[in-house]
Amino acid sequence: MPVLTMLDTVAIQRFIFSSNRLKDIVNASRMAEQFMSRDEISRFVESQDRNIIFAAGGNALLRFSNLSEARNFTTRFSRKMIDTIPDIEFVVKHLEFREGTAAETIKQMQKEINLEKTRRMPSVPLLGLSVTEICSQTGLPASVHDDRDGCIHTSVAARRDDKLQRQTEERWRHLLPCRENNEPGLSYSDQLDNIGRTHGDTSLIGIIHVDGNGVGKKIEKWLNSCRNKPDEDVFMEYAAISGGLAELASSALRKTIERLALNIIGDKICSGHFLGFSLASKDSRDLILPLRPILCSGDDITLACDGRLALSVARILLEHFDRSSVKHLGNIKASAGVAIVGAHSPFSKAYNMAEELCASAKKFLRDEDLQDQSAMDWTLETFSSGEGALEARDRLYKTSRGETLTQRPYLLNGAGKWEHQSVAWLFDNVIHCFQTEWEAFRNKVKQIPEITRQGPEVVQQTLGKWKAVNPGLRFPGDIPETGFENQRTCLVDAVELNDIFLPIEGGQS
Repeated sequence: MPVLTMLDTVAIQRFIFSSNRLKDIVNASRMAEQFMSRDEISRFVESQDRNIIFAAGGNALLRFSNLSEARNFTTRFSRKMIDTIPDIEFVVKHLEFREGTAAETIKQMQKEINLEKTRRMPSVPLLGLSVTEICSQTGLPASVHDDRDGCIHTSVAARRDDKLQRQTEERWRHLLPCRENNEPGLSYSDQLDNIGRTHGDTSLIGIIHVDGNGVGKKIEKWLNSCRNKPDEDVFMEYAAISGGLAELASSALRKTIERLALNIIGDKICSGHFLGFSLASKDSRDLILPLRPILCSGDDITLACDGRLALSVARILLEHFDRSSVKHLGNIKASAGVAIVGAHSPFSKAYNMAEELCASAKKFLRDEDLQDQSAMDWTLETFSSGEGALEARDRLYKTSRGETLTQRPYLLNGAGKWEHQSVAWLFDNVIHCFQTEWEAFRNKVKQIPEITRQGPEVVQQTLGKWKAVNPGLRFPGDIPETGFENQRTCLVDAVELNDIFLPIEGGQS
């Protein structure tokens, strides 16, 4: 009886972000991508065009003539992975199926493979009883000597292979736009200091994690509609969905980089009224793009960029998803989590915060029954021991009477009662007004967070005193004179971003 085999990676982010060096991280991302690629799997599968239904984004679906053939593939493939990339874990599920039941079998496999992830015995390797040197990057027993970092773990050494480095550089190069009129070219950097640091000014990077909303439910709905379709049609459409999601993420990154490049004038990022910053140069010719793609897998995107650009970059990515259309699934909305942290902050913790904030945005959409919207949540450098971004927010963004000093998460676009809780309104109206019309009142702007902590009455009284001297002064974006709406205020969100937020001009991508 024919068999379907599904492979799915486990905790791939833990593998990618186990180092704090950007070069190691992007190389690990490339290793993970190659590990579950069609080219890699095809080495172990005969009649690959027919048997490999799809393989991308850390997942694969294959079919075999019988269970013995499927298990033989799994044995050889897993042996190869253990020998080459032992730190990547994956689960495998085999299911036999009868002709005409492909859609039902795939649906069942998706449920069962998620159960297998929770049931599996966690790996507890014997890390080397006789090894006394510790890897400077991972804290694991060291087994290789590196000229730069001394003793390092095998997995770190594998990420620094010269061939892998060349493949990584080639992987993202096609996203860089060609510049005209003899302008300097653009390159990526593997040094965070070249991406998010301006000497004498700021030293912030933004870690952005974007994930599609409800993609699993959309696929389940499509599978339910395929019950009477021939197996071959189901397999072809499933492959088209996988390819469509991969293209969606890739095109979102490409459009974002194109928009960013339009704002590079000379050797500076410049944007309308707001003076930007100078870009580092890789050599005498190329400028370093203040953005570094890390992971583009299915409907997931993870990247690092200059902290001043992070929220604008996340907005552009969400706008692209918002207008997307994937064959058989339709429009895909997305959520974004953004952690804006110091350039030398622990990378893995910054990523965990971005992932936590993305989940917060998704929860907000579910709780408010706004599944047809996209949303964003963010935080600015909150590194307390053992404390997550949301825990810190609950502790720090409250008045003594219980009012909330933030409106995060925000919708991408909002109308009606949600207009004042949208990124479009906050960025284009409130922050824009503080950066322009309130420019002469910067001292007053900096007082706003402390004033709001004392409650709506104090905010209204203080604004009244200011207006006695400057009668035309009012809060931007039709914000009430109390500064609060429904026991929440956006003023602190806006003021926190006032000095570091850089809009990216150019309209919608």
